[in-house]
Amino acid sequence: MDIPSDAQVQQWYQQHYNAGFYGLLSFMGLDSAEVFAEGCMVRAADGREFIDCVGGYGSYNFGHRHPKIVAAVKAQLDAIPMSSKLLLNGQLAALAHELAEIAPGELTYTFCSNSGTEAVEAALKLARLASGKPGIITANNAFHGKTLGSLSGTNKESFQQPFLPLLQHFTTVPFGDLDALEAAIGDDTAAVMLEPVQGEGGIIVPPEGYLRGAREITRRRGVLLIMDEVQTGLGRTGLNFASELELVDPDILVLAKSLGGGVMPIGATMGTQQVWEHFQENPLVHTSTFGGNELACAAARAALQELLPVRPARAGRRVHRPDPRGTRHRPDDRHGYGQRRRQPALHRLCAGAARAGRVRAEQARRDPHRAATRYGHGDSGRGAEAPAPGVGGYSQRGSAVWDGGSESQYIKPNCGGGCQPPSASYCQNPLHQRLTPLAEAV
Repeated sequence: MDIPSDAQVQQWYQQHYNAGFYGLLSFMGLDSAEVFAEGCMVRAADGREFIDCVGGYGSYNFGHRHPKIVAAVKAQLDAIPMSSKLLLNGQLAALAHELAEIAPGELTYTFCSNSGTEAVEAALKLARLASGKPGIITANNAFHGKTLGSLSGTNKESFQQPFLPLLQHFTTVPFGDLDALEAAIGDDTAAVMLEPVQGEGGIIVPPEGYLRGAREITRRRGVLLIMDEVQTGLGRTGLNFASELELVDPDILVLAKSLGGGVMPIGATMGTQQVWEHFQENPLVHTSTFGGNELACAAARAALQELLPVRPARAGRRVHRPDPRGTRHRPDDRHGYGQRRRQPALHRLCAGAARAGRVRAEQARRDPHRAATRYGHGDSGRGAEAPAPGVGGYSQRGSAVWDGGSESQYIKPNCGGGCQPPSASYCQNPLHQRLTPLAEAV
C-alpha cells in the first residue's frame, strides 16, 4: 500500500481528521509524517530523525518494534489474528494465566479490552457490580481516561467541562492526604481508584506510606481499592507494578499501554476471585468484540517474557543515582559550578526503585513460590539465559538480585522455593533459583 506524501497527509489532516490538531503539530515544526521507528528513534518522511521522549504516552517501555514482540505478532498473524468468538481463545487464556502469576496479591482473573480507558470502564463497572454501591473516589489531578465513565474520575476541568454533566457519585480528594480519603468514604462508596504515581497530573509521587495507608483504610472500611497502573505498570518504577513498592495488594488492577509491547493496543482489568464472582454469574454482562484478540494477546505475552528477566531496580539505579539531599546536578555541574535544582519527587521515586530489591525479598519470604513466578527466571548473572530443561541442566549460579547495596552471587544447594525433596543437589527450576539471594537480602 502506497504511503501518501507529506503534502497529502497535511491536506487530509485538515480536511478529514482534525485541523486543530494539525495546526498544533505544525506550529511545533512536527508536520511531517512518521514513516519508520526502531528502539527510541522515529524517522519522519522528510528525513529527520527524532529521539522519542514522548514514548506513546507510556506505551513504549520496550521501545519501538522490539524484534521478539514483532516476531510473536507476525507468527500469530499467520495463524488466526482475530478471535472468531465461537471457540476458546488460547492466547487469551495463556495471557490471563501469566498475568495472574506475576500480579500482586490475589489478582487471579483478567478481562482484556483495547485501551486504558476501556480497562478503567471495566474496573468501574466491576466495582459497582461487586459492591452494589455507586460511589467512586479519585484524587485531584488524576487521569483515568476520556470515555464518559473514566472521564468522570479524571480531575481535569479542560477535559471534563465540554461534556458535563458526567456520571454522578464521583468524589475527588487531595492526592496524598489519607485523612481526606477516609473522610470521603461514605455508606455508598464502592471503590477508591488511585494512580500509584500521577502521570498526566505532573509525575506526582505520593508521600511514602500513602498507598499502603489507602489500602489499610479501604480494607477496614469495606471499600474496594482500584490501582490504575496503565502508565506505572510493567517495570516503569522499578518493579512489575508500582503498587508493589509499598506491598499494596489491590482488589482491582488496571493495565494497558506497554502491555502491548509497543506493537499492539491492549488493556487489561484484573480482579480477585471475590470481586469477579459477579462476572462469573453473568459472563455476557461486559464484553468486547476485539478485546483479547489473538494478535494483541500474543504481543502482550511476548512483552511479559521480555519484562520478567529484567532487573528493574538495578535499571532504575542507573537512570538516576540520587544524592542523600534529594538534589541532582545538571550536566555542567560536574566541575562544581552552575545552579542546582531540587527534585525531591524524582528522588523519592528513584529511592523507591532502589527499595525494589528489598521489597522482592519480603515477598519471597512471605510466599516463595509466588515470588519466584512473579519475577521470572532472570539470567545466569552474566547476561545469558538459563538453558532449558534437558539441555545440559541448569547452572548453579543464581541471578544476582540488587537489594539496595549488596549482591548475592550464588545460590545455595537447596531450593529456596520449597521444592521436594529439599536434599536435592540443586533445584531444577530456574524461577526458584532466584529465591535464595532474595531471602538472604532480608
